[in-house]
Amino acid sequence: MKKFKPNKITTFMFAMIEILSPFSVGIPLMILLIGKENYTTNDILCVFLAFLLMLVLIVVFCCLLNVLTLPFTKYTVFLFDDHFSRGDTKVKYDDITEIEIDSGLISRTGGNEPCCLDCYSGNELLISIEHPSLLMIFFLIRRCRNAKLRYKRVKKLILLWSLCLIISVVLGLYGAQ
Repeated sequence: MKKFKPNKITTFMFAMIEILSPFSVGIPLMILLIGKENYTTNDILCVFLAFLLMLVLIVVFCCLLNVLTLPFTKYTVFLFDDHFSRGDTKVKYDDITEIEIDSGLISRTGGNEPCCLDCYSGNELLISIEHPSLLMIFFLIRRCRNAKLRYKRVKKLILLWSLCLIISVVLGLYGAQ
């Protein structure tokens, strides 16, 4: 049996990754478009690797912040060999056909939504786990081998990537002149 506590920082971590990940491609693309005479391939590669390192450091920082809150939270999810439970709800791994990860929403006006992990059997919602632990997500995905994995806010992610890449191309072409 494995016990997991809620991770209240996952929503913030996903928001930072969603916002900063397009820049790991956009900034090197902008530098490439500005001109090869100004920057070498090594410079562009270093910028790309720096942004990837920054993303990893954000995940590590959020995990360290979560470690600070662990003594003050109780275990909520228990993973067993053939099922997992949260409160009075028990779900068998074989019953799950789809796992949906919702990264949550941090809003300035107060319409915040926490990070959620939803497990479905067909069209029926079996369980929804708010503030899931990252390790619990990985273990649950690994144990539910037949389940499809979906990311709920794909449209928002595509919009952020598109805007960042368009702005990077425009700035890169403008800077090349």
